[in-house]
Amino acid sequence: MTTPSAKPSFLTVFQQHFERYPLMQLEDFYKLVHQAHFGPGHMVPNATAARVGLINEAKDLGDGPAEPMFDPITPNGSVVRVHLRPYLAYGGSLEQLADSFIRTANGFKGSGDELMACWSLLVALATKGFIPFSREETVRVWQVAQANRFPASHHSQTFQQAYRPAYRVIAKDFWP
Repeated sequence: MTTPSAKPSFLTVFQQHFERYPLMQLEDFYKLVHQAHFGPGHMVPNATAARVGLINEAKDLGDGPAEPMFDPITPNGSVVRVHLRPYLAYGGSLEQLADSFIRTANGFKGSGDELMACWSLLVALATKGFIPFSREETVRVWQVAQANRFPASHHSQTFQQAYRPAYRVIAKDFWP
């Protein structure tokens, strides 16, 4: 993704992720933007189930692409994806990660207005040809999300097959 120069913003986040994940689809950009503005995107009413889910996922990780342990998804780094493979290889604690994830999910407050401003940047990038999606399809993804009140979403099948994502979204405020 070649882009015009700009001060650090979501442009930087988009560029970093698109360079690392060139097969990203619009739904993957939406997931990135949604997580940056709303955290994991859902409450965790059952902490035990969240912990067990993390433990089970960690048992069945398998191989994946090289990725950083902490992957900022906001320009200021206040929200990150903690990738399980490097985190566990470094000796990270699943209990600590689960606690931070649950606290983030239950305590993170986001703004739809900020989400909209961020998506507008993506529409501008599409309009200028800086990403391989048309303006029309980028606007359509936004309209569907807006009509459904900005739901949390999954990665595209293309992204899942190519990159085997395994991470938890954590707000720095909830990391010890």
